Amino acid sequence: MGVMLTLAYEVAIKDQQIALEIINQAHKMIKSKFQPVLMPDNVQLDHAIHKQSILFADGMSAYLYYRLLQQAIYPIHINGGLGLSEDIAQSLTYSEQVLEEAQKLGEGYILYNANFFEDSLLNMQLINWQNIVRNQTPVARVLAFLYEIQAPVYVDGSMLTQDFLSEDLISLDQTKQVLYADDEKLLSMSDINFSARKTSEWLEIFDQVDKKKYFITGLFKKGYATAIANMTYMTRQNIDYHFRSGRFSYERDMLATIVLQMDREIAALG
Repeated sequence: MGVMLTLAYEVAIKDQQIALEIINQAHKMIKSKFQPVLMPDNVQLDHAIHKQSILFADGMSAYLYYRLLQQAIYPIHINGGLGLSEDIAQSLTYSEQVLEEAQKLGEGYILYNANFFEDSLLNMQLINWQNIVRNQTPVARVLAFLYEIQAPVYVDGSMLTQDFLSEDLISLDQTKQVLYADDEKLLSMSDINFSARKTSEWLEIFDQVDKKKYFITGLFKKGYATAIANMTYMTRQNIDYHFRSGRFSYERDMLATIVLQMDREIAALG
């Protein structure tokens, strides 16, 4: 049994080559943590959309990969489709089918297809999660990635919990500067000091969920606002504002909810 993650990227025509470089750099950095099986079909569908499929052992890892990739390549936009089947070819078909539906919803959406009656429940959670992300300001989208590389989430056994390499982060950021320069809302992100960040402290989702609450919470940790302020040369108060208005804590609550729901579905499917 495998889960296929099929991705489609939307890029302005003038930024094609730079966008591909950003996407490839991000994949290389993230794959070093997940080590999934990457299928060799990065094909150009038309002048503005690129497509790629990656095979994972489980849906939780595939979703977490998508989330981290979406953060890493922003402001490039992405959609995703997750397909689960005992047959790899069928997984690919399922993922491509649901990708088309995700693209109809708008940029950023990802949907899940295991041909199972509970898929619709999981997809409503995926839609609600992405609505949080889409409502974040452009600056908050960048800050979310800076927070993630310092307090990344994972599922035990699915990732290598190693620190993100500074040279990978700096190289990716330098390539993205061309895109930041084209968006006046991101001009303040033109100088990020990665040496000011904290070493990655990985958070295992099942361990970190607060068992004393009647709802899912516990994945957003305090203590990173000052580091991110030093990285971006913004004030601590400004960082706190983006944390609140961007609903960073609730976004993480929702990702944990999605992972837990996927775990329940895997158990139900046997």
